[in-house]
Amino acid sequence: ARLPGHGPGFTAACRQLIASPTASRIRVAMPAAAPPVPTYTQFTTVCWSVRAHNRRCGAFAHPYPIPGKRGRVHQPDFTSDICVGAAHDGSIDVSAEEMERRCSADVQCAGYCYALSSNLSAFPRGRAQHAAVPLVGFWNHLPAMPGYATRFKEDLRAIDEAGRGGGSPALVPAMREWADHTWRKLRGFNVSLRAGNRSAPAVPFEEKLRRVMADMRSFGEAALPSRVRKLPVFYLFAGADVITARGFFPHAPRVLLTSGLPFGDVGCFLHAPCATSMRRAALAALDNWQWHGFAWSEEKHLDRVLVTEPRLLNEHNATFGVAPLILTCLHALGATLEAIDRRPGTNLVTLALSDGTRVSYQALGLGWRPLDEDLADLDRMLEPSPPPVRAPASLYAPPPPAAAAFVTVIKAAALGWAYLRQRALYTHVLARSAAALTDETGFAPTCYDPGEWKLTGYGSFEALEQSYADLNIAEAWHRVGRAGNPLHNASLQWRDEMRAFFHADRPALPFVFGYGTHLRGPGAHGVLLAAWRHAHG
Repeated sequence: ARLPGHGPGFTAACRQLIASPTASRIRVAMPAAAPPVPTYTQFTTVCWSVRAHNRRCGAFAHPYPIPGKRGRVHQPDFTSDICVGAAHDGSIDVSAEEMERRCSADVQCAGYCYALSSNLSAFPRGRAQHAAVPLVGFWNHLPAMPGYATRFKEDLRAIDEAGRGGGSPALVPAMREWADHTWRKLRGFNVSLRAGNRSAPAVPFEEKLRRVMADMRSFGEAALPSRVRKLPVFYLFAGADVITARGFFPHAPRVLLTSGLPFGDVGCFLHAPCATSMRRAALAALDNWQWHGFAWSEEKHLDRVLVTEPRLLNEHNATFGVAPLILTCLHALGATLEAIDRRPGTNLVTLALSDGTRVSYQALGLGWRPLDEDLADLDRMLEPSPPPVRAPASLYAPPPPAAAAFVTVIKAAALGWAYLRQRALYTHVLARSAAALTDETGFAPTCYDPGEWKLTGYGSFEALEQSYADLNIAEAWHRVGRAGNPLHNASLQWRDEMRAFFHADRPALPFVFGYGTHLRGPGAHGVLLAAWRHAHG
């Protein structure tokens, strides 16, 4: 066969060379695979004032944390590779692609802001001089600057990319050892048995988790068809919550989690001092989670201990993310990590477990872009992934088909209320779902066609409203618009629908779900909607 772009003479010369006695000593230099680069996820549409002290470049650069102290060394930087051409305020006149290239090569860079408009007068308050603003962190106590796409960097380069190899062979053993050490420290902690109730009896963390898992599994066996309990799980706004997925669906071959939190800079597992700092952060986050009965975690708390403080306070300059929480929970549930993989060119990470289950996580900044872009990302996430390079094929169940193949889980997504009310979103997701398990923040009962779906409900919405007050959570109609505003009117209609569906005669939940608590009896444990297509039960 002729090589593309070369004539017959070149091909004949190649044949003569191959047939020659010296051919065995010739090695053809194949082009090396491009090294993996960090991925970037958009999570907000604002940037921060130069006075927030999180600029990487310029006269107010804070590139180096002070070990053991709250703050960073203020050291102007105009000469580092990332800062070449920086203005006094730390902004740089480069494209978004160039900004990502520079940030990827700079260990101190945590992400960047990029102006959405070239019109400098569009958002005059605090506007940076140039479009790109590299950052060392995302903390802020000052008015934010609108009109930016702000993206965090996820350094996942220690993970194999499927089909390409690379990564660090030491990563999986280090992650297993870290999870074992963390669980041994955590399992004996005494915690309140009842969510949000300090006067309740204290039990070891391990015992509280065991009871919650047992209650979820017993409920699932009684309330859900057996076919539904074996479906792969797709969990929107999940954070690190593998507990709910494994509790209700212990036989799911695949679990996909997504939220706006990063997976984490996995190189931290390979560096002992960083791993120790990460363990402290994970213990704090898990303690907050158990305090709410493993039903929800406070977003501000998670962001502080897993994203903001790691870059602000310690010398490792790493983002811990949800990886340490997922690993600890899986280890606590008896699942052993066998391999880890990243889909090439993305931040979709898959953990292969010893029981054949695959748990995948992808950080997606849902709601910041046009909805069709979000839906395209969700569809790509639901595509089957090949097994990791280093994972035995036996660890992987056959990939599920694309349509109507998942059980969709949504709970404790109060901040996503308006987003989840969009018809195009819920019709798109439900078209890919064979079942759904949600609380009041998920898809409303009227989203399901009664000709195709069977719905059951648990818990009292009016009782749950008392829990909202106890937890100081503003209800949807208090958060969106004013009377007469279309979104406000929609929230009132939604409230009336929830009250009618989750009426007082619904059976109470034996565990806390979503924003429920133990403070006001079983009726206030939360509400749960279980739905499945008639073909599945």
